[in-house]
Amino acid sequence: MSKMERTVDLNSVRTFVCIVESGSFTSAARLVGRTQSAISMQIQRLEELLGGPMFERGGGALTLSKRGECFLPLARKLIEDNHAILEQMRSIALTGSIRLGVCDDFAEGLLAGVLRQFSQMHSQVNLELTIDLSVPLLDTYKSGALDLAVVKRTHPRPKGAQQLLTRADLTWIAAPGFRHIHERPLRLVLFPPRAFPREIMVAALRRAEVPWVAAATCHSLSALRAAVAAGIGVSAIARNAVFGGVEVIQPHELPELPCAETVLLWKSGTLTPAVERLRKAIIEGTRVAASDPELLSVDLMPTVPV
Repeated sequence: MSKMERTVDLNSVRTFVCIVESGSFTSAARLVGRTQSAISMQIQRLEELLGGPMFERGGGALTLSKRGECFLPLARKLIEDNHAILEQMRSIALTGSIRLGVCDDFAEGLLAGVLRQFSQMHSQVNLELTIDLSVPLLDTYKSGALDLAVVKRTHPRPKGAQQLLTRADLTWIAAPGFRHIHERPLRLVLFPPRAFPREIMVAALRRAEVPWVAAATCHSLSALRAAVAAGIGVSAIARNAVFGGVEVIQPHELPELPCAETVLLWKSGTLTPAVERLRKAIIEGTRVAASDPELLSVDLMPTVPV
């Protein structure tokens, strides 16, 4: 065999790694969707090419030979390099514009790393980013001015295809040492009417028969946190957005609040390659970045006709 012909088959490399990670030829065959004899033949050809056995023969447990131990990190790097090459080459051809709307708490948290990586890999794509409260974003999305929108879930459920990204408890917040929680009427720092989660807060207080008064109205999450930190009043936000000089109020102090869910919206069947790539990047990037392990197993929500 000439030097030019001596190439390692990537499918055989993947099979080898799968055998090692699954612990047996039988398990690997099931995972790769091939017969056990077929993957045994792949490993045999790989061993012939590399000059010796990859596994110790005999005995109960599957054990790597010294040659196999040496090859395993190289095999994993081959697979990683192949993936990197494909992603890099695909990114060269990716062009166009994406109109993305994001609710502000998600923009300052999980999304930053996703957008940074996407922009580095797809520098030819023009990203038009709008950061706002969920209700204005929903209005803009419904008008057709956004390709993708990341918003807090409202009721009724927004129309269109959607993916649940994060789920976090809504919690009451106040400035450290805030002493007016039991005063009535309760002073609230609120988002504008219709904005999430204003209606949820008000409804919870109404059910608990707690009178309240609007002490401040804010049009961004950072402004709301600043007003609460200044001691103007109390408010409610998702627990994963609690920072910046505010702290959680003890659960028994005020009525219980439901979970806050963040969803990614898109119009089915109308996505350009660039929009589709970012849609997948947001979903996968959120799953990796989310600190709550339950989010890693969230299923795709049903598509609802637009």
